[in-house]
Amino acid sequence: MEVLQFIFFVSFFSIIPFHFGFNHLFRHNILDTQTFLRSFVHA
Repeated sequence: MEVLQFIFFVSFFSIIPFHFGFNHLFRHNILDTQTFLRSFVHA
């Protein structure tokens, strides 16, 4: 289960930069990561 989550996590943040730009990703990285991980914790 954790392996699949990790693969999805890596894939998610590998695609995002190409769509939103590295500056946007870096600026909101911490907040987005916390929200993203929290969705798994409460799932």
